[in-house]
Amino acid sequence: MVPWPGPRGWSSAPYTLAVSRNLIRSTAVGCGLLAIAIRFYYVLQLELRLPFPVSFLAGVLATFLVPFGLLAVMLRYRRRAPLQIDAEQTRFVADRSPRRAFLGLLMFLVASGQIPFERVPNSDRMRPSTVPEMLPIGSVLFGLCLVAGLALIVINRPRLVLDRDRVLVEGLLRSERLAWTDTLAHSAYLDQRKRWLYLQTAAQDPGQLKAVKLPVAWLDVDPILLQQAIRTYTDQPQRRDEIGTEAELERLTSETDVATHSRV
Repeated sequence: MVPWPGPRGWSSAPYTLAVSRNLIRSTAVGCGLLAIAIRFYYVLQLELRLPFPVSFLAGVLATFLVPFGLLAVMLRYRRRAPLQIDAEQTRFVADRSPRRAFLGLLMFLVASGQIPFERVPNSDRMRPSTVPEMLPIGSVLFGLCLVAGLALIVINRPRLVLDRDRVLVEGLLRSERLAWTDTLAHSAYLDQRKRWLYLQTAAQDPGQLKAVKLPVAWLDVDPILLQQAIRTYTDQPQRRDEIGTEAELERLTSETDVATHSRV
């Protein structure tokens, strides 16, 4: 890893960051499969053989805490990445936060609950449902939830792109484009919880001004750095031609550090 020259320990090596994201995705998928396996083992082997309080606690601990805990440990010490440099298209990119993998893992757990089970008569064991309609329907729902979980883990959305002409927010279902010339200078505002970055759009009628929300909570980037970048390019049009260069990213990082320290 090539350390970025800033106090946050960022890295400017896109290969290293890509490997880290792929490792997190692989871990999330593995944790999801582990959760399904634990859920099935618990239902088939333990649910009716243990006293209810013990059975309930064992089910919660095994199906929730184990897979979510493993993924949380991996994400615990991972710092947010800097803006990534796309030199070919001269732009900065903020990828999706790896923490979105928790939603995918949750869908794996939902999938595990779609397979219907029933008690074996005169025993303390469970088996897949023998009702003709139940198992096919459950299998279809299981597959749909599994696909949804994989999509949430693998697809790199939402993502934010800064190029020399606009801000582009690539969402799961649609993308939103906002030209630099349509944004008001000094309008970038980061809310206190750092979940949204607001921008005001220009219009001929002042009554038509509206705020555009950028989902910084779901992006793998320091929200203060992103706010500094957007404020810079709305307030200083002459610097837009430098977007997508290492020198400009280093300059933004330095300005963010100065602004943060002066604010403190």
